[in-house]
Amino acid sequence: MSIMRSSIMRSSRTAVSQPLRSTTFIRSYANKQNMDANQGQSSPGTASNVGNPVSSSPESNKINQSRATDARTGSPDTASVQTPVSNPKGAATGQQGEDSSTQQAFKQDPNAPASEKRKNVEAKGQRPLDPADKAEAHPAVQKHLSSDHLSLKLIFIFDNIQNTGRRQCEEGLRSTSTRHPSCKAQDIMPIRTVLFDFMGTCLDWHSSIIAALPQDIPEQDRSSFALQWRQTYFDANTKRIADGLPTENIDVTHSKTWDQMLTKDSFANYLPLLQTVGVKDRCITAWHSQQAWPDVALALQRLRDEGYEVVVHANGTTRLQLDLCRSSGLQFDALFSSQLLGVYKPAKENYLKALELLQRDTSECVIVAAHAYDLRGAKAVGMKTVYVYRWTDDVKENQEVVKKENEAWLENMDNLDQVIGSL
Repeated sequence: MSIMRSSIMRSSRTAVSQPLRSTTFIRSYANKQNMDANQGQSSPGTASNVGNPVSSSPESNKINQSRATDARTGSPDTASVQTPVSNPKGAATGQQGEDSSTQQAFKQDPNAPASEKRKNVEAKGQRPLDPADKAEAHPAVQKHLSSDHLSLKLIFIFDNIQNTGRRQCEEGLRSTSTRHPSCKAQDIMPIRTVLFDFMGTCLDWHSSIIAALPQDIPEQDRSSFALQWRQTYFDANTKRIADGLPTENIDVTHSKTWDQMLTKDSFANYLPLLQTVGVKDRCITAWHSQQAWPDVALALQRLRDEGYEVVVHANGTTRLQLDLCRSSGLQFDALFSSQLLGVYKPAKENYLKALELLQRDTSECVIVAAHAYDLRGAKAVGMKTVYVYRWTDDVKENQEVVKKENEAWLENMDNLDQVIGSL
């Protein structure tokens, strides 16, 4: 009994989305001899339970007779529990009895709110079914009621806790614009998983690269070199997709695009510095160590507190993503790289593979990125998209066009949780 009680109490704390009242019934029963004696006064074949036929049993008859005895003696027990488990035909139960119209009212649409059911019952001038009837009809309760050596029982009644609690919470949310504190995202929201692009969206790659470039180069030119190198990397990935080539280690791609950058006339004056031994390797390694934008960590924490899964979904390698998580201090529930998924974004196969591994439908996911090409790929498979503007990325994009393509366009992630909550 103690195990059952603790289990029910635990489930009530976690499953009920808004406060539900539970009713505690305490009954004192006559000893076995009195119960045996009273049982002989019952007329066989007259017991009929209006709440649940299962409870029309010898134990139910015993309890009813015990109640009748309490009523005659003025026992306090009758103040808390007055409705009989079984209602023998012709018995003088008065207005406490249940009739067929009351039961019919409660047999209406099971998905209707409890308040509507109660209105239907009260309109017929009937009293709703006493929870005690339902309790004693339960097989687990019957088992304990039939034990001869137990004289005091504490029965907790939680009627349809999970379904009723969740339904009441959802109804409250539909009538108000605020979320009940106990209602997590997975209970009330279609969005369950938020996928983030990594470099550029969450991480300031630009600062890392200009710090790794030779400091004798003016900062403005170092910035220009970094921005063009980044765009050359995107162009290389696009070409690999068009040529049907598999993914490539991002360090190899950065090495190839570095060499392309040295052929540009705009950086010819800096070739001696850029070709210095160790500079290329240092700059490639710098892509593995980046700091997060100031608004990202708190945005991720708020989403996690709301119950969302937060996932990295970016081109690159798993090794790169692990290194970036360590350098930035950001925490995610999973890391999905193009290396793992087998194809670069924005190929639709990339997004579909990620959804397959997450076991999520497109309607349950939203992708957050600072790259319009990425969000266009996500849109093509049916995902919701949120664009976050970063000055370091999408330097060739018309932001007025981008604003019209996505569910939301943000200057930062300060209110990201509210935006996703509204999708």
